[in-house]
Amino acid sequence: KLNRILAEHTGQTMEQIEKHTDRDHFMSAQEAQEYRIIDRVVSRIGA
Repeated sequence: KLNRILAEHTGQTMEQIEKHTDRDHFMSAQEAQEYRIIDRVVSRIGA
């Protein structure tokens, strides 16, 4: 069920989602944004 939700919200195919969720898959914030898991990266300036 989670793979289906990820596929629907990211635009990835079920095959791509299954490949990436089969084992640990780490990605940078930029990669997560390109994969459409996140909308944007928020950073605190002057912290």
